[in-house]
Amino acid sequence: MSDNISANNKFINFYGRTTGHLSKRSVYLLENLLSKYLLNIDNLKDNSFYKLAQQYEKVNLEIGFGSGDFLFNSVINNPNSLYLGVEVFSNGVATLLDKIDNYSKEEVLPNVLIYNANIYYLLDYFTENTFDNLYILFPDPWHKNKHHKRRLINEDNLTLFSKILKKDGVLRFVSDHADYVNWAIEHFEKSNNFKILNPDDFKITPADHFQTKYERKAIKEGREIAYLNIQNIK
Repeated sequence: MSDNISANNKFINFYGRTTGHLSKRSVYLLENLLSKYLLNIDNLKDNSFYKLAQQYEKVNLEIGFGSGDFLFNSVINNPNSLYLGVEVFSNGVATLLDKIDNYSKEEVLPNVLIYNANIYYLLDYFTENTFDNLYILFPDPWHKNKHHKRRLINEDNLTLFSKILKKDGVLRFVSDHADYVNWAIEHFEKSNNFKILNPDDFKITPADHFQTKYERKAIKEGREIAYLNIQNIK
């Protein structure tokens, strides 16, 4: 991990954004380990993030990593790729940190960064063509019609996602919510910037995919999961 990334970052008390009780272990990890992986907007403004990114073959972004299963397994299995994980909920961040701490002990994993706030605070600060892959796995479907405007997949966000993805970069959208899947397909097909790579076989799990905790539950309960791989053709 670059000292330029971690040195000026401090733990932000964001208990108010958590959805559950934080254990003593979680608080310890957030207060003592998060700062080693934390990315903030200043790291984009002073180019320290991009200097770090240049050291890797691929740069990847996961929005809403939950318990961090996919992110953690991607990080340890792809040491030549850099991963930025975004998660607003402190319980999820702490769970990821616990995985990292149990795996790496005293060593810092060099190819993972964490942004512990809403992605909307960050999107405008990325330069064009930053990421090779963007992962959106099991996002909140916002079931009610009046809340559909809050869905992460929408016309404005697709414009931003296309901007920060490299040409031919891939956005992976995974969901077990049929209405949201249809919504996503409709928005991707309307976009001039994206092309669905697997329109006929989106029920097939990608070879480089790692299951999440939520995904395992969905499979156990018999819910159908869609894995959409969408290419940025801007």
